[in-house]
Amino acid sequence: MTDSLGIAIALAAAAHAGQVDGQGKPFILHPLGVMRRLAEKGYDLELQTCGVLHDTVEDTWITLKLLREIGFSKRVVDTVMYLTHDETLHDYETYIGLIAGNHDATVVKLADLEDNLDPKRYSPIVDGLREKYERAARRLNQAECA
Repeated sequence: MTDSLGIAIALAAAAHAGQVDGQGKPFILHPLGVMRRLAEKGYDLELQTCGVLHDTVEDTWITLKLLREIGFSKRVVDTVMYLTHDETLHDYETYIGLIAGNHDATVVKLADLEDNLDPKRYSPIVDGLREKYERAARRLNQAECA
């Protein structure tokens, strides 16, 4: 696939259409923010693609099977799989532990947490999650340094 990032942006925009964040802003701004953070840190286009798609399977009608059928790489599909939290299978701490075992998922999740903790995105809902996100970021940063 020659333009997987562009296709990922279009797919995520369609999948997240109508969703809003805690401040009432279009939710798609969050995955784009994660992508931007990865780009600014010099990560490759494939990892930026993971950033754009990181919430699609968890929060929309997109499936891992569909991502494969569209032609996203194994790396992208596997990373999105790690980043998809199924609360019926794992609590949040277990989910973070699983992510910590995969370098690409860890990098994307750290960018996700950084975006979620950005003061420009704060809302009463997000503020209640601040400690949880900070604890997850510390754990993932420790895993990256190990």
